[in-house]
Amino acid sequence: AARSYIDSVPEEDYVSVAGFSTDASSIVGLSSIKTSKEKLKQCILSLHSTSSTNIGAGLRVGMEQIFTEGQRPQNPIILLLSDGMHNTGELWPWVEECKKKQVKVYTVAFGSDADQVTLCKIAHQTGGRCFPAGIKNLSHIYHKANIFVHNNSTLFASSDWLKPGKELKYKVDVPSDFKNLTFFTNWQGSSIQTVVVKPDGSLIYPSSQMGDYQKDNTYSIFRVPAETGIWELRLSGQDLPQEGEQINVSISGKSETYSNFLTFQPEYKQGQRVLIRVEVADVAGNQKIPLENIKVKAKIEGPTPQLLKKVGKGKFEINPFKILIGSILKQQEIDLYDDGVHDDYDSKDGIYGGTFLGGDIPGPYLV
Repeated sequence: AARSYIDSVPEEDYVSVAGFSTDASSIVGLSSIKTSKEKLKQCILSLHSTSSTNIGAGLRVGMEQIFTEGQRPQNPIILLLSDGMHNTGELWPWVEECKKKQVKVYTVAFGSDADQVTLCKIAHQTGGRCFPAGIKNLSHIYHKANIFVHNNSTLFASSDWLKPGKELKYKVDVPSDFKNLTFFTNWQGSSIQTVVVKPDGSLIYPSSQMGDYQKDNTYSIFRVPAETGIWELRLSGQDLPQEGEQINVSISGKSETYSNFLTFQPEYKQGQRVLIRVEVADVAGNQKIPLENIKVKAKIEGPTPQLLKKVGKGKFEINPFKILIGSILKQQEIDLYDDGVHDDYDSKDGIYGGTFLGGDIPGPYLV
């Protein structure tokens, strides 16, 4: 799944790969995506899990790779995945070292055994972000991390089900300040075909030689120049299992205003508390400037015949740029706050938080 991150990042980036268990080791040093993409992707296949988890050692080796031979890279980050509890070696001194050298740590808490509390604390203390993940959305989470790292905004995201003989269609309204668009799709093992429809109705196929198209066994990435108006993503499949296959979709791009959800879990139990966090900021170069003195609301639309027809069993995330229009049977609106007391981290940091408690009916919800 981490191969999707390598395919997601821009060609001008440099990436290294390290593995950790009882200790940590460098798999491949800092390398140019432009010249070493396939080497990096092959090295990822050599990673495997063992019984011990030394997150601190992973951070240490990551730092050594970043600052090898006295280099001072711009905007350095570590993307760290763990599926267990830190249980050997020192951790927090290396978190402090990351803070000292201004290395943001983005963490992925993979599976039910991951220590999500610790991983999120590491991310928050270093200025990164924490992402919970499961086996069916891990590639999507790696791509989402890339969106955050490069200050892109998500216009639309969905977990959905594609059934044999059916087609999924997603429309998104692209504002005028978007400079590019990325359509990301991942699945579990079937063959999925992607078509993008521009605002003028013309179709873009992988063979159209417009933009950049990359595909692996379980994901595809379609990058195209942005145009203002309604875009559509169409997905169809071959060799799908009878019950269908889970599809994760993300439509994102670069904008002068940054906006992203932070905290959705891969799935929720009926009646479970749902924490909603949204980060909004202006983007100046590679820096985010938190927006203050604004009002942020989350509109939650519960299971409806329209929503069930569209997504089957899936769950939605949708950015505040656009809310789907439809007949709503169950709806709730909550205020989100950036005051440090609504699970929003710190006051005036550009992250707005609130809690939804109304998920008492099984089915897909739209936020």
